[in-house]
Amino acid sequence: MIEINEYIKLTVGLFAITIPVAASAVYLGLTKNYSQTEKLKTIGITALLYFLILTMFTFLGESILNFFSISIEAFKVAGGAILFLSALQLAGDKGSNSKTEDSEQGSSPMAIAVVPLAMPMLIGPGSISTVVIYTHMHPSLLHELLMVGVILTNTLIIMLMFWLTNHFGKLLSDNVTSVINRLMGLIIASMAVEFLLTGSVVHIQNHWMPQ
Repeated sequence: MIEINEYIKLTVGLFAITIPVAASAVYLGLTKNYSQTEKLKTIGITALLYFLILTMFTFLGESILNFFSISIEAFKVAGGAILFLSALQLAGDKGSNSKTEDSEQGSSPMAIAVVPLAMPMLIGPGSISTVVIYTHMHPSLLHELLMVGVILTNTLIIMLMFWLTNHFGKLLSDNVTSVINRLMGLIIASMAVEFLLTGSVVHIQNHWMPQ
C-alpha cells in the first residue's frame, strides 16, 4: 500500500486538475440571478455528479480499459499528455470564461450543474485518467476505498468553495483567478511528467528490452 503522504499528494493533485477556482468563477457568473435555494441546489447536484462519476471510474476504470484492450502504461502516457496540455492551458489562463457564462445564463440549476460545471469543468480526461492510474497502482479493496475517500474530500472542498463564492465572489477577480490557476498548472505539469515517464519506462521494459 502506498504511504499516507501519497494520498495527500493525490488529493492535492486531483484538486488542481479539477480547477475548482475557475469553476467557481463560472458558477458565480451563471448563478448571479438565482435564489439562495437554486444556488444550493446547483452546488449539491454538481458535487453529487463529481463524486459519483469519479467513484465509478475508481471501481470500473480498469475494466473499461481491458474491454478496449488498452494497457495501463499506454493510458498513463495518454493521461500524462492530456494533463500536460491542461497545465499549458492553465499557464496561459486569462480568467473566467465570459462566453460560457453568457451562453448558459438563464438555464436551470440542473442544466448548469451537469454542463458546464460538472462536465467538462470539474470532470474531464485529466481527472478521470488520474483516478484510473492511481487506482491501478495498488489493486486492493482498501486502496479503492481510500481512493473514494480522496474523491469525497475533494467533493467537500468543491462544495465549500462554491458556497464561499456565494458570499465572497466579488473578491474572485480575473487577476486572482489567473494567479491561482497558474500555480495549479505547475502542480498538474509535475504529475503529467511523472505519468509520461513511468508509463514510457514500463512500456519500453515490457516491449523493447529482452527478458
